[in-house]
Amino acid sequence: MHRHPIGLLQRPFGQSFGSIFQRYSKVADEEKYATEHITLEKYENEDEDVYKERVKVLKDKESNTSALKLVRLRKEFENKRGYEKKVAVNDVYLGFEYGECFALLGPNGVGKTTTLNIVTGALEQSSGKVYVVGKELKGSREISKFIGICPQFYVIWEDLTVRNHLEIYAKIRGCPSGKIRGIVQKAAEGVQLDGDAFNMRAGQLSGGMKRRLSIAIALLGQCPIILLDEPTTGLDVGSRREVWKILEKIRSSGQHCVILTTHAMEEADALATRIGIMVKGGLRCLGSPVHLKTRFGDGYKFNPMNTNRVFIMFVCINVSLLSLMIYFFYDV
Repeated sequence: MHRHPIGLLQRPFGQSFGSIFQRYSKVADEEKYATEHITLEKYENEDEDVYKERVKVLKDKESNTSALKLVRLRKEFENKRGYEKKVAVNDVYLGFEYGECFALLGPNGVGKTTTLNIVTGALEQSSGKVYVVGKELKGSREISKFIGICPQFYVIWEDLTVRNHLEIYAKIRGCPSGKIRGIVQKAAEGVQLDGDAFNMRAGQLSGGMKRRLSIAIALLGQCPIILLDEPTTGLDVGSRREVWKILEKIRSSGQHCVILTTHAMEEADALATRIGIMVKGGLRCLGSPVHLKTRFGDGYKFNPMNTNRVFIMFVCINVSLLSLMIYFFYDV
């Protein structure tokens, strides 16, 4: 192929020299940022458990004994109005082990979904590294072999049946053609969609059944890492309990590392072996449910001596009325 003698100076694919310079300057800034900010010293106002996790990740970041490691993960979004960049994920250090269920807890806009999108390759991090099974993977094709994702919103086709969905995603995951039928049947049984629902179109399924189908898709291919982005959002109490039972079964098998995001402390307490609470893109505290309750759960104390008498009488009257209602209506 003929090359221009000054080809190195030509604009590749119509890019200007300014855009090329900005791109390489960005890479240089990221490397400089990474070098300056990786330290084993404790930051000011850093939680003790978050500090220990950071040190543990830095000392053993390339070990293949962990399912997933996030090393100083950071994501910034450009502001078109010229203001400061929006930091969605702020230097997160986390390590996830096989057999654990980790809950990323926090309100909307703290960076939970952004963190998962970076792990799956849907978003590119501004800086930091993601190690999957001890390797830094780049590209969605490589990542899909190790990670199954149940997104926050349904990614299904209304006109296809449950069976069609599972067969399509099994082929995408690279499951052997001769074993797809058995794999699909087992996945449907695992989420209780192997009965009449197996041949129903997705448009005919309830919200809870659609969520179970999304979980089954994430489990196809025996991925060691399962990501669940708010898996019970919008579900009624009964459907939520059914999803919880499925997730408990997945966790108890010990074959997967399950990472879920949620708004509800109740859900995190019921499912997770460890909980990380995110605030403004960073980890504020970390630990098992019991550990967090011991450290931060002071509870509520009711002292009648320091309470208004009128309020005490109001409470007593309401309790008495409630007791009478139970007695008469339920014939206790």
